[in-house]
Amino acid sequence: MAMDLPKLSAEDRLSPPRGLVAAYSGESDSEEEPERAVEREEKLTDWHKLACLLCRRQFPSKEALIRHQQLSGLHKQNLEIHRRAHLSESELEALEKTDMEMKYRDRAAERREKYGVPEPPEPKKRKYGGIAPATVDFEQPTRDGLGSDNIGSRMLQAMGWREGSGLGRKKQGIIAPIEAQTRVRGSGLGARGSSYGATAAESYRESLHKAMLTRFHEAE
Repeated sequence: MAMDLPKLSAEDRLSPPRGLVAAYSGESDSEEEPERAVEREEKLTDWHKLACLLCRRQFPSKEALIRHQQLSGLHKQNLEIHRRAHLSESELEALEKTDMEMKYRDRAAERREKYGVPEPPEPKKRKYGGIAPATVDFEQPTRDGLGSDNIGSRMLQAMGWREGSGLGRKKQGIIAPIEAQTRVRGSGLGARGSSYGATAAESYRESLHKAMLTRFHEAE
């Protein structure tokens, strides 16, 4: 059976709720605005028919109606829509911007909590102003030499190889492991000046020093 519930008047739907605007902005222009907000929200409830005019629902008791207003997600959603419908464009944009910032902060906090991401370190300040870019130091694991406990060494020892001897049937091969060397960008393999002896484990300062020495010897 359809319920004969009273409808909201045009004044309730279109008049700007000054009290609600003040509640969002955190301040009020007069003492009457909070009272108007309370009166406006009271008009959304018919206590005689025990009905919520905002959600168009009727309840068997006053307790059920109060529980609906306090716990119902539908009522909260409709009330939020009703409040936002009375906001001005500038107030609505400010509210949406605040919501987006809160959602972004919540997602960032969830990622840090879930994956254990530490807080980003503060960038170093240069002596004469500006912020220096953060540097990451990489170190080659084999810079101090290969140990005898790696899998490659164990496989060679199983085939008869001993540490300090060369590779091959007659032990005529190389003894030192092959190192990755840096070449000049754009130069061909084996071309003069293509490699200046720098390895991937060396720092930028060491590579620059070797490059300058190589160019000095080539110029002689």
